[in-house]
Amino acid sequence: MKKSNLLFMLAAGALTLTACSNDDPIAKEGNGAGNDAQQIVLQVANGGDALTTRAGRPLLSSEAKQSIENVHIIITTTDGTVVDHQNVENWNTESTPYTGSSNGREKIVTLNKKLEAGTYRIYAVGHSNSTAYTFEDQGTKKFGPNAILTMTKSGDKTVAEEIFAGSVDQTVEAGKGFRPTIVLHRQVAGIFTYMSNIPYYHEGNADKGVTGTQLRLYAVANSPKLVLGNFISQELMANGTNTTTNVINGAGQTTEKTLIYTIELNKWFKTIKDANNDRLIDTYETEEGQFDNWQNPYKKATSDGKTYYESTFVKGSVFGGEFIIPFKSVADNNTFVLEMTNDDGSHSFQSWVIKLGTSDTPATSATIWTEDAFSPSSELKDTETSYSVFRNHLYGVGTKVKDGETSPEQPDPEQPDPNPEKPEPDTNTPTPIDKKQELTLRVNDNWEIIHHMEIE
Repeated sequence: MKKSNLLFMLAAGALTLTACSNDDPIAKEGNGAGNDAQQIVLQVANGGDALTTRAGRPLLSSEAKQSIENVHIIITTTDGTVVDHQNVENWNTESTPYTGSSNGREKIVTLNKKLEAGTYRIYAVGHSNSTAYTFEDQGTKKFGPNAILTMTKSGDKTVAEEIFAGSVDQTVEAGKGFRPTIVLHRQVAGIFTYMSNIPYYHEGNADKGVTGTQLRLYAVANSPKLVLGNFISQELMANGTNTTTNVINGAGQTTEKTLIYTIELNKWFKTIKDANNDRLIDTYETEEGQFDNWQNPYKKATSDGKTYYESTFVKGSVFGGEFIIPFKSVADNNTFVLEMTNDDGSHSFQSWVIKLGTSDTPATSATIWTEDAFSPSSELKDTETSYSVFRNHLYGVGTKVKDGETSPEQPDPEQPDPNPEKPEPDTNTPTPIDKKQELTLRVNDNWEIIHHMEIE
């Protein structure tokens, strides 16, 4: 399906809508709007642990940030007939932080077209300027309650990204205005692996052998479609609060082994070698030059010669992360497996099963959405290694709550190295993988819920 801006995804095909001007009037507090003003307060919500949300970004940590660039407002009658659609551009620069229990951002929007008396449902969908989602034509001119977005593919990898959505029902009275609040929540999941003590593998002759140069994360299933519908529109007060069900909003699930991401070890290590024969990839060149063989691939330089890091890591570690569409567990199959392979993935040296931690109880039920309907309470038979992936859950191996230094300024030479040699407990701690066959996975939310998971 053709890749295009979500504005056209929602407006084309089934919806046949016309986008509004870029000069959408935005009503500020105290701007003199009359009592009949029809306005919407849009809020992108965050949980109470100071982790905000971001769209259109690489997943480098669970740090609180957001970079939504566009929010689409779609207004329908109770039967789903679309009556208006407008685009709120420049969300990230024009929205402002809101106070209270969350750390999100908000913007007050005045509707371009006044609604007549009646009952309506107002949807809001937030995303980045460039998106991999395309709207699936369902053969109807009505919107919802289940709108389907289809993902593009890149080789054997599903391209996913953050997207936020919410809705509210509004009754309009003649001559009276309104200002409901729509809270947008993340509709996808995410996973990262943050690891140290990377094993060295080489088989065969020194010049003709096969070397382990990649860490590949595979999932047992793939959901190529994302269902937007039956939105919640509430603030997440803290991890787990206001969360009564687990939601699986991926559709069209297949049970094929799916590559989520690849960690290229030669981007983290200058040479893939084991000179001291400790069975780990060397992090140093000589005894005097500790960590000379390790490098942070997220180091950037500006035009004036200043350097900075998009993300900082403990020296000797590696990191990979990606957003994914939720899916249901597959019985008797491991949900996530990490493999050490050669360059093209044709040779697997070792694998690690990523499992739920001892403090995390496998889910027994979930709300499951499909293209046609949603089941409010579907039974699950999840286990510690075969578990479902839920909407707005972050699954993490290791701990990394901040990207690190993200400003293009030259670090103060008197300040500590932005890539420390020692882990920072509960803040910046990779998981050693040289002695375990299964990885510990921690599901962190504000992302709604925290599950501590393990690798062995």
